[in-house]
Amino acid sequence: MQDFDELVKEWKKMDRSTDDNRKKSSEFYDENIFPTVKKVFIRTYKPKKKYDGLILTVGLSPQPLILTISAINPERIALLYTPETHRFIQIIQDYTGYTDNQSDLLQIDGTDVKGIYDKTWKFARDTWGKFTDIAVDITGGKTSMAAGAALAAAVIPADICYVDSDNYLKEFRMPEPGSEFMRILEGPNTLLQIAL
Repeated sequence: MQDFDELVKEWKKMDRSTDDNRKKSSEFYDENIFPTVKKVFIRTYKPKKKYDGLILTVGLSPQPLILTISAINPERIALLYTPETHRFIQIIQDYTGYTDNQSDLLQIDGTDVKGIYDKTWKFARDTWGKFTDIAVDITGGKTSMAAGAALAAAVIPADICYVDSDNYLKEFRMPEPGSEFMRILEGPNTLLQIAL
């Protein structure tokens, strides 16, 4: 881990004053730091059950979704993406090894909560109807995307998960490398029953 800590220090010190320098620091992170983050995350998170399907909202940072997919290792994934985030689909597939045959792609309007809700639960019902255990990852994308997907989780029903962190680095707009962990919330129907 000492080498990892040194790499993180080097990454933090990198100049980010221009687009080119920001790109270089991002590439450095992807090549030198993220592989270790992924290994630690997978080793740390042990799913309590096997999920048949995993639905994820795709935002501008593919790394948390890669962590979730790699740790949960579902039979299939469904990526809810917008025209702006479509470019990250191939990156997610490359890092996780999920091919087009294992991935369902659903284009959404990232600001239309009702549309996201409708598309997500209807997809789960009509395409994944045989699946008994589904999770919905709300880490990526806009708040409206997370809200629509979370509402759909209540109807599917599905567990909700997201990648959290013990230490978020505001200046880098990402977690301290290695501090990421998985949160799984019981299906909303279970939570509602507890509340009643």
